[in-house]
Amino acid sequence: MDDATAWFTYWEDLRKKGGTVAADVQTLDQNTIDTNCLALGKSAMGMAYSNQLVGYQLISKNKLAITLLPREKKGGPSGHYYRPALIWSIGGTTKNGEAAAKFIDFFVNDVEAGKILGVERGVPMSPTVREAILPHLNPTEQDTVKYVNLLKDQVGEYPAPAPLGSTQFDQRVFRPIADELAFERTTPAEAAARLLEEGKATIKG
Repeated sequence: MDDATAWFTYWEDLRKKGGTVAADVQTLDQNTIDTNCLALGKSAMGMAYSNQLVGYQLISKNKLAITLLPREKKGGPSGHYYRPALIWSIGGTTKNGEAAAKFIDFFVNDVEAGKILGVERGVPMSPTVREAILPHLNPTEQDTVKYVNLLKDQVGEYPAPAPLGSTQFDQRVFRPIADELAFERTTPAEAAARLLEEGKATIKG
């Protein structure tokens, strides 16, 4: 409860000081590139997955850059981790496991495949492929690769899977409450209480 109240209070104070977009702009963001405040030129910065820089730049009239999240304290956790944009899987009962593994290996480690795929769906994790495709990328795509290279010694462990109901929590609980707070229809303490109550009813496990 205290953490949730502090979180909402932080953003409410920041909004009153002009550090965030206005409430009527915030509510337009539907967690997609084309509705994001940064892409629409309504904010100076935003948070997104690294491979989305290409999509954001296509919409934005201004040159965008990408960098690391600030740390709370020196030596503290970075908040970064390697997250695959696409996940390849092989069925446990398949009779063609070796062929399937070779198929996946082609997409992951083959230089020519890397040149075809580019970075829009994610930067290749193979250093060899990454280095080989770099000269064939446009400046925005190259910035994405350089950013992933920058993360080399900064990433933490892959987090546990999001619990069942997390998507519904974001869409039906967190965002509506945050919007009400932005329009000053509730207080940080009231928003926090609702977040916990409705969150417990939405998230399973």
